Amino acid sequence: MVLLPRQLFISLSVVLLILINGHYSGAQSFQFKTYDSNVGLPQNFVYAIVQDNDGYIWMGTGEGLVRYNGLEFDNFNHTDSLSEDFVTTLHISSGGDLWIGHNNGDLTVFKDGEFTPLHIKETQSPVTSIESFNDQYIWITSQNTGLIRIDNTNREYKLMNHPKFEHKLFYSSHVTNDYILTGTSEGMYRIALSDNDTISVAEQITDIPITNIT
Repeated sequence: MVLLPRQLFISLSVVLLILINGHYSGAQSFQFKTYDSNVGLPQNFVYAIVQDNDGYIWMGTGEGLVRYNGLEFDNFNHTDSLSEDFVTTLHISSGGDLWIGHNNGDLTVFKDGEFTPLHIKETQSPVTSIESFNDQYIWITSQNTGLIRIDNTNREYKLMNHPKFEHKLFYSSHVTNDYILTGTSEGMYRIALSDNDTISVAEQITDIPITNIT
C-alpha cells in the first residue's frame, strides 16, 4: 500500500508525538524532601501516616504522635494522654476521629481536640490495623488476639474469635459492608458475620500464597 502525502504526514506526526512524549516521560524527574528528627520529628522511625479531614498530616513514631500543618510539627506523647508513646497504626473514621493504635495493644482516640486512651485488657500485642466501613463500628486488628470490634457510640468492645484463628498472627484487615478481609501469618481470610454478631464464615482464600499477608 502506498501512502498518500496527507496520510504520510499524519503517520509521521503520530510517530513524532510518540517519540516526543516518550522522551519527556523518560526524562521526568520528581523532587523529594526529607523530614526527620532534624526538623521536628521525635525520631526517624515512622510506622504510620494519615491525613485528616482538615488537611493535617499525622505520623506515628516509636516516640510519640506527630501532627504536621505544612509548616511546623507538633509532637504528642503519654504526657498528652496518649495510651503509649509507640504508635503502630493510624486511622481516620468516617466521622473524622483519629484512631491511634499502640505497640502495647492499647488505643487512643483524638476527638474534638482531646486525646482519650482506651485499654483492651485481653490483648497486649501490637495493634497492626484499624479499619471502619461506617461510623458505627471500629475494627481493630491485634497481632496476637485477632479481630476486635468497638462500638463507636459507647466504646464497648467485643473479641471476634473463631477456631480457625488459633495460633495465627494478624497483620492487616479491610472492612466492607458484606465481609472483612484479614491478613494473617498463614494467608488471607474472608470473614462474614451472622445476625447475632458472631463470625459465621472464616474462609481461607487459596488463590494467593499461604504466607504472611501484611
